[in-house]
Amino acid sequence: MDDREKQTQLVHHVVKSYPQVTIHARAHDRHHVYELENAGAHHAVRETFEASLAMGRDALVALGQHPFRAETARRTLRTHDEASVDALRETWNTNGVSKSYIDAMRAHSDTLFDLMKADRVDRHDRSERGWTPPPKGDASL
Repeated sequence: MDDREKQTQLVHHVVKSYPQVTIHARAHDRHHVYELENAGAHHAVRETFEASLAMGRDALVALGQHPFRAETARRTLRTHDEASVDALRETWNTNGVSKSYIDAMRAHSDTLFDLMKADRVDRHDRSERGWTPPPKGDASL
């Protein structure tokens, strides 16, 4: 079902008519996640978010970034975004897209910018060892 309003109405109908059913729903965006949850969905996933994370990781690798670093960037973005969705839920549910919601979004955006800026610094450490083979001829590693 591609119609956002009809999806939300369907979730509401299923919750009312079949309260024992667990509802997993596909959301168009972050606001639709909140709408589906408010209608009674138990779990809502944004339809393009997962694909965007995978494509971003693949693009970083194609541009020459080590697969471990690309995966770390993907996981960092996912963690930040999930925290952002959780943190903004109450503000959106209370006031919708209000000044307080926009201010909170800006604060999360600034945090994401700082995370991406910090990621530009080369931080190779031992945790990458499983992704990077030891130098040839070095049996001690």
